[in-house]
Amino acid sequence: MIEKQTINIAFLSKGLNAYHAHIKPFIENAPNCNYRFFVYHVNRFYSPYSSISNPEIVCVDLTREVNYKKLLHKHKIDIVLSYNPGNIFDMFFLSICKRENIKTVYFQHGIQLDFNSFDPNILSSGNSHEKKVNSTHKYLFFYLTIFYNVLLNKVPLSLLKTVWIKSRYLLKRNASGIPKYGLKTDHCNYGFVYGKLDKEYLVNSMEMEPNNIFISGYPFIEPQSIALPNVETSGKQFLYISSALREVGVIPISIEEEMVFYRSLKKQVSSAGYRLLIKIHPQEDISTFENYLVQDSNLAVYKDANLAELAKSADIIAGDYSTALFYGIKYYKPIVIIQTEYFSSYPFDFTNFGIGVKTEIDNLNIILSNGMEIDKSSYDSFLTNYLLSKNGKSLYWNFYALVGKLFLKK
Repeated sequence: MIEKQTINIAFLSKGLNAYHAHIKPFIENAPNCNYRFFVYHVNRFYSPYSSISNPEIVCVDLTREVNYKKLLHKHKIDIVLSYNPGNIFDMFFLSICKRENIKTVYFQHGIQLDFNSFDPNILSSGNSHEKKVNSTHKYLFFYLTIFYNVLLNKVPLSLLKTVWIKSRYLLKRNASGIPKYGLKTDHCNYGFVYGKLDKEYLVNSMEMEPNNIFISGYPFIEPQSIALPNVETSGKQFLYISSALREVGVIPISIEEEMVFYRSLKKQVSSAGYRLLIKIHPQEDISTFENYLVQDSNLAVYKDANLAELAKSADIIAGDYSTALFYGIKYYKPIVIIQTEYFSSYPFDFTNFGIGVKTEIDNLNIILSNGMEIDKSSYDSFLTNYLLSKNGKSLYWNFYALVGKLFLKK
């Protein structure tokens, strides 16, 4: 069997701020040099100040391109990966790929939540005027791009139907019956998910072929031997992992109100004898935290730091419903779920699995002072059922194994 000389892999990403968390690990785990990587993005609408400083990666701003079919053939793309294939723009782009016999892949990057599991109207509540203007420009671009590509490539009616179904949701805010990651008539060829329930969701919601969905586990990054800055080797450390709920518009609060939360968090943590470490989300701007919070011996803020190292160094890990808390489970750390007035309950509740303790922020000091223990059997069960791959291999190993099968020719 003769292997294809070079396999061209493209990542479809909304913003470049997701590069370190979602794209870079795929590139670093490539088994050999027979791959060329492309990042297709619409960064100006999501993270205009982010960039990639890797000369070996071809970074393409899709807002500056018109004919996507021509672009794909120019780059001789073999396979496209997306972590958000239900977005109307991603769906349209991936549909063009499929029409050109380019393989499309969905890889899970967070807890899979169906639209019916939360109220989508909260996503736009409290947004600033600037964000609403940006959103208007974004969707205007999406639809103009779709229109141009329909004219240029004679897109079939089936693809326009896909756009219409997704548009109906956007216009009516009625998510009933609409899967989050595509449609029954239009979805990715392959999927890589954390666990059995995630696979069942793709099969039941979109009728994806079960044999094309791989349970590859959560894509944990491995700890590095390099010491993290501002992490003490002595003393108790409390790691809070942000989900960027204000930044993405889920919680309608101002930056100032969010910083009040972090100051309260520091006060509670410090009074219990812990040092506060804050790991912000890839979509958040670290300069915002540096401008609003005084970093001293009891506080350190990180963005691109190795999360595995942070989790290992922490005595207790806290957050809301972020998948990043999975690191706390992997390293058997006590977990605190900090509740908010904006959710009567989180879409995913770790305590339902015997993991973590829920508390209001004003009671955190008491929880910490009383001490925390874990139920190891609950952690073991969660790891086995939800976080570990079926064959014991990583997401990246499983992905490149699939690529090998697809592009090996007799």
